[in-house]
Order: sequence, then structure tokens, then C-alpha cells
Amino acid sequence: GIFIMGENIPQEFHFLFNALYNFYFLIKIYPELAADTLAGFSDLLRYQLYGINDKTIALSTEMDFLKKYADLAKLRKKSSLNVQWDMPSSLNGQQIPPLILLPFIENAFKYVAHEDGWIHIKTDITTDNLHFYIANNVIEKGDLKNGMEEGGIGLSNVRRRLELLYPRDYQLNIQETKEAFKVDLTLPLNANLNTKVEVSHT
Repeated sequence: GIFIMGENIPQEFHFLFNALYNFYFLIKIYPELAADTLAGFSDLLRYQLYGINDKTIALSTEMDFLKKYADLAKLRKKSSLNVQWDMPSSLNGQQIPPLILLPFIENAFKYVAHEDGWIHIKTDITTDNLHFYIANNVIEKGDLKNGMEEGGIGLSNVRRRLELLYPRDYQLNIQETKEAFKVDLTLPLNANLNTKVEVSHT
């Protein structure tokens, strides 16, 4: 599998640190809700620890993981945050690399506007391709760019993993405006993945 380090932390562990931060917030403010939410966290942690070892995983499983993560991340945001999912009504066993979409979800929640925030996530499936689109309104423009490129997960690591898995066989378009940050990603569903390369950056 592919193992990428960013900010001296493996990319796949960013989820764990973010989730633990969510629980820290909940325990202090909403202890009863924290107890209820913790019960479902085991499913996310199990997927994080064991699913990453698989070369590919069912897209339906990945999307279920992303929704559960989003529900957890939303708990420490203001109630006015509107998260909209637009997913295919049915999936037929399509496979993708595990956690390939998670960094985009994490960054959307991290940099969404504090007041009246919104996040729109859309997935389309064609015969040969997965089309993943995510957009969110943003906080101050300078903070967004610096955080996305230099701190946290970093889009450079995401691009590196995509290039290793799908050499010249994917499309990633990122658009930043004053109002929103948008990611448009297309992945081939029937590609021969380059899963033998292992990369470590410290």
C-alpha cells in the first residue's frame, strides 16, 4: 500500500487525531451526546485501522465511513452548518483505494465558514469513472490557502498519492473563489492501480 507522511504524521492518522479532538470538545460541552457518539466511533476506528490495509475497498463502504465521519465532525460546528449529500441511489460493488476521499472531507470541515456554513458533497458514477465533487463556503481567504497548502493534511500529499495510484490517469481540479473552495475529482474505476509504491516523508 501507499504510506505518506505529512507534518511528521502519517496521513491515515489525521482522521484519528481529528476525531479525538471532536470527542474532547463534546465531553466538555455535551457529555451525554459524547457518550452516545462514542458508541459508534468504534466502527470508524475499526475501518481506519484495518481497512487501510486493503488495496481497494467497496465504494459503498467508503461512502458510509465518510458520512459517519462527517456526522462526527459536524458536532463541533454551529448548528447552522448545512451539509448536503448527493449520492447515487445504488452502488454495484465499485472499488476504490481506502481513504482516498477523506482528506477533502476533512479540509472542508476544517475551513468551512464559521457563520452559516455549508458543505456540498456529490458523487456520480459512470461506467468507467467516479466523479467526486465537494465545495464549501470559506473563512478568510488567506487562512484557507495557508492551511490547505502548508498545515494540516495538505493538498500536496493528496496529489502525490493520487499520482502514485493513478499515474496521469485522474483529473483533479481545485477552484478557490472569495465565496467557496471547490474540488472536482474524477477517478477511473477500472484502472490497474499502482499499489506497490511506498512513500515516506518526514
